[in-house]
Amino acid sequence: MRNALASLLLLTVPGVPALAQGVHLNAVIEPAGAPTICPGHQYVVSSTGILLDDGGLDLAPYVGDIVHLDTLDVTGTCPARILQVTAITAPTATLEACGVPRPGCPMRFRVGPPTISQNLLAVSIGDQGFVNLGDPLGVLFLQSPIIVLGSAGPGGIFDVTVPALSPAGGSIQVQGLHVEVGPITGQIALSNPIALNLVFGPACIDPGSCGF
Repeated sequence: MRNALASLLLLTVPGVPALAQGVHLNAVIEPAGAPTICPGHQYVVSSTGILLDDGGLDLAPYVGDIVHLDTLDVTGTCPARILQVTAITAPTATLEACGVPRPGCPMRFRVGPPTISQNLLAVSIGDQGFVNLGDPLGVLFLQSPIIVLGSAGPGGIFDVTVPALSPAGGSIQVQGLHVEVGPITGQIALSNPIALNLVFGPACIDPGSCGF
């Protein structure tokens, strides 16, 4: 199973992918802050530079939550990618992180939801990628080379130590893959992305205190 998951997650599209009309993704919505690179957009996809056009929907109640977004990839004069939200539903795959992204520190990740499933965790170094793999997979936010950290069953818990020789100030992207093996056998989806900036401090924390 792990080899099959790894093969799927390592799928890449050569060159720059063309803008797609329909984009489905699991994401955390967060305020864009001010000023934004393109005026009039109040929200972004967390851990990315993607702006959200609310499409007439009220996104405020979903801020901070992992949700599944049906969107349209909007072209225009803005240099940033803009996704117009057409529907918001429960997430099909989730990723949570706990700990300090400091070289030598342990971190804990959870890929979910906690169903009868197989889960995989992978990372890439540097800026985020964007490969639209369609529905139900979603968007791959990692870029080559992709490093697969491991697989886990229904709990989806991964305890990972940040390599001691990792350069502080660098960034990594983390994403999970969730495969249902019952009762909806075969349903598969990529999780929301999480961007981590490696730091020298603060001190490490015990993953056992993370609450999951």
